[in-house]
Amino acid sequence: GPMHASASEFPSAGPTGSEPRDPAASGGEAFVWHDARGRSWTVRFHPQRIEFRTDDTTIILPSDHWQRDLWVSETGNTITVRVETFEHSLSFVLSREQAKPLLRHLRRPPVEPASPVAETPAVSPRRLLWPKVSPLAVWALMLSVLSFWPGLGLVPAAVTAGLILLHRFRVPSSDAWAHSRAL
Repeated sequence: GPMHASASEFPSAGPTGSEPRDPAASGGEAFVWHDARGRSWTVRFHPQRIEFRTDDTTIILPSDHWQRDLWVSETGNTITVRVETFEHSLSFVLSREQAKPLLRHLRRPPVEPASPVAETPAVSPRRLLWPKVSPLAVWALMLSVLSFWPGLGLVPAAVTAGLILLHRFRVPSSDAWAHSRAL
């Protein structure tokens, strides 16, 4: 399966990472991309396939395998392209400009920078760890444990019952206090 790593783990493709080649030479638009190991690959875009070639290796990726074997991701100002087949694993880190021919070939729109998202107000850590709970409910819960002591159990049980009644009448019945009422 595809590896998951950040783009910072791969070297930059550099300014010559996507150089056009003569498309008439093999019938498809061609570019030179440099993979994460620094090897130069000639990448040709044919209507129903994409070819990746070095001097000793050729990977042909038919269009019906694109969904499974081709992974394209945006990371900051770079586009990470991964080809994962049973025999080969390639990673390319391209600029937006370098990735446009691939995105056009895949019929995907060019990736634009995301617009800033309005931040929602964060919930305080205290609110997450300790929702609104009445101290009456907390003391009632702690004292209810002592009601099982033989001989002394009646006193904590009576105090627990009193705290529960106080809690019932003093805590507002709003949603904010629902956790306290459930406790």
